[in-house]
Amino acid sequence: MLLIKRYTLFILVIFFASFITDKCIAQNEDATTISDYSELNNNELQNINLPSLSLLFENAKKSPIYQFQENNILIQKMLLSKQKRDFLSFFSIRGSYQYGRMANDAYYSDVYTPATTNFSSTTQNLYSAGAGVSISLDKLFDIRPSIKRQRLAIRSVELEREIKFEELKKQIIELYSSVMLNISTLKICNDALVQATVQYEYTENKFVNGKATPADLANAKSSQSQAKQGFETCKNTLIRDMMTLELLSHTPLFKKK
Repeated sequence: MLLIKRYTLFILVIFFASFITDKCIAQNEDATTISDYSELNNNELQNINLPSLSLLFENAKKSPIYQFQENNILIQKMLLSKQKRDFLSFFSIRGSYQYGRMANDAYYSDVYTPATTNFSSTTQNLYSAGAGVSISLDKLFDIRPSIKRQRLAIRSVELEREIKFEELKKQIIELYSSVMLNISTLKICNDALVQATVQYEYTENKFVNGKATPADLANAKSSQSQAKQGFETCKNTLIRDMMTLELLSHTPLFKKK
């Protein structure tokens, strides 16, 4: 019965561990989902209000780079705790316990005594306990230095985390500035495209009425094409930078109403 209970408990632990793991994976996948900014129209792209840099920096701590360094720090701190208990390795405790029934079956016979058998049994408990001390001088004098080395290892990992995070913040700042610039540039490119389109339609109307030459129409069309190309280039650059910024900062930059 005890074995069945232990087996059931083991199954429950495995089940809940799998459930928690799947939930964490699902949350992680949701956190790294990137918005599709290609669905935004030109007016929405030109009127995006970016979150503050402080919010982007704070949310960037959810990134795998930062979390990886956090795990390293946690591991080093656990090793430090173990290092502080290293003196316990000098001591040992041992013990044993036995329980059972001992039986004895004896047979006796001689020339004057007929053959007889004798059977006896007894239940017995046997146990033993003890302790020992074994001190290595090299390890004894290295306890304090090893703790200091482990604290330095923790500090090194913390500094490495800060270095990685500073690099990440630098990338976020560069992308943030690029997005801000491209939003302003997109408005200029959009106005240029509108003006080029109006000019082309005006020249086309004059050409139909015989007041413009084919060269004038070709020049107007070329200007419109260049304005269209400039607008699309700026738009695609803006969308690329926004998606990259969202990936690094783990922060949605725009939510459609």
